[in-house]
Amino acid sequence: MKARHPDIPWRQVSGSGNTYRHDYEEVAHRLVWGTVHEFLPALRAMAEIELTEDR
Repeated sequence: MKARHPDIPWRQVSGSGNTYRHDYEEVAHRLVWGTVHEFLPALRAMAEIELTEDR
């Protein structure tokens, strides 16, 4: 999946996930806001492609 969607910043996505899971006391509202508005649209589009294409 990563190879099919190289435009997704996978390292940043996984890094933010680690922060949300393990350092949630340190998560600033601006980090959540930025993630939702910067990464989520591209991730949603990628997920829709993956779910609709035959593999």
